[in-house]
Amino acid sequence: MSGHPSVRLLLCLVLTLTRAVRAGASDPDPPQTDATPIAVLSIHPDYPSHADLQPVIRAIGDARIVVLSTATEGDGAAHWARTRLATALLEQADFSVLAFEAGFYDCQAMNAQFAAGTDASLCPAVGLPPQLARSGYFEALHRFVWKSYFKPVPVEVCGFDYQFTGKRTDRQLPRDLLEYLGSIDPHPLTKDLRRKYLTVLERLTEAKENGDDAGLVRSWQETHELQRVLQDNRDALIESTSSKRFQIWDKILADMIRYAEEHLAFEGEKPFPLNESSRQKHMGERLVWIANELYPDRRIIVFAGTLTALSDPTAVQVEPSNALLEGFTSAGQAWRSSFGDDLYTIACTSKRGISGWIDGPGFPITDALVGSVEHQLAAAGDPFVFVSLRNISDPWWQRPRQSTMLGLNRLLALHESAEPAQRVRAVWPKQVDALLFIDQMFPNHWQAKPPEDAVHTVNIE
Repeated sequence: MSGHPSVRLLLCLVLTLTRAVRAGASDPDPPQTDATPIAVLSIHPDYPSHADLQPVIRAIGDARIVVLSTATEGDGAAHWARTRLATALLEQADFSVLAFEAGFYDCQAMNAQFAAGTDASLCPAVGLPPQLARSGYFEALHRFVWKSYFKPVPVEVCGFDYQFTGKRTDRQLPRDLLEYLGSIDPHPLTKDLRRKYLTVLERLTEAKENGDDAGLVRSWQETHELQRVLQDNRDALIESTSSKRFQIWDKILADMIRYAEEHLAFEGEKPFPLNESSRQKHMGERLVWIANELYPDRRIIVFAGTLTALSDPTAVQVEPSNALLEGFTSAGQAWRSSFGDDLYTIACTSKRGISGWIDGPGFPITDALVGSVEHQLAAAGDPFVFVSLRNISDPWWQRPRQSTMLGLNRLLALHESAEPAQRVRAVWPKQVDALLFIDQMFPNHWQAKPPEDAVHTVNIE
């Protein structure tokens, strides 16, 4: 640096102050208007400090249930960002449970694998769907959970879906159920019946894949038979094990029945997303039960799609097909009704980039239009921005604004819908509590390897 010493000193002072402000070091709690976007320095989970996330943690406050949502499971950037934020909350804010849009039984089995010391790279496939289990952008979170089992209170995972998502569930669930029933002596099932029920889920899956309606009905009947055996031996099983363990297996059997019914032609098929409403209602109720009954004294981080997390989908405007969400029920409705201000939802959204499922094609995200939420947040000039919408009074946010945060076009494409491109508008503070803006989305991948042109950490040098 050349020039007069006083000029050099002034430039150094300005640079130092700029770095301090960006890092959140000059003032641990700087004054903010209720609409001020706050820069985040990195979405990389290995970033060495959580200092830049302190405004996020303060905005969450005492909320016991924090939802980290994304438009699509094909968003690797959001997976990385959610991993970093979840890790900060686990380390610094007394959160100790991770909940996923995954099978309830499957995540119970995943916990057992973590507790047994199974390699961290193998545990996720036991419980989570492939886009989460195989994602390199979630590896750091899986390692964190595995390491937590060396501590007095380990991090536990749970699923709130009735669908089965684990790689070994078809074979392992019936074995575990028969073992649980064997907690009482004599075993309530004969050897022949145990042999029959050992393959009930495999036969159900085979019937589903082959379109075998008669096989589906038989499997459905068998799951009801198993539920009756469980209920008939309720008192003995509770005395032999515990009330909580019985409740868990009661829920798992209910999920087996629901899973079988999903593939029976009880009702005519509905187009997406209306065909999701029954599942959404179930996920809403199951997470409420998990929070109130299974983990009543613990803080929970929830990973979900933003469509799932919406507080009031009936107030979302969709163009040109405004009837697309008519009658749609989101799990978030039940969560908001039950948890109130104890629920804090942070939705990830991006201005541009590509969504891509592991081993699947990419799906381009159109650059944000003028007047959209993403265009507004991009105007801050930072690649990563957090803005709290709870109790916000800025009039700009009180009108319906266009956004891509629901990933509706991507979801329609995955369901092979013929619907034209949709534009979604809503008064977003009525739907979510905060936004985490990521300038460029990049595809999910089995390796944590973002494109060369993608920024994951702000250079403040």
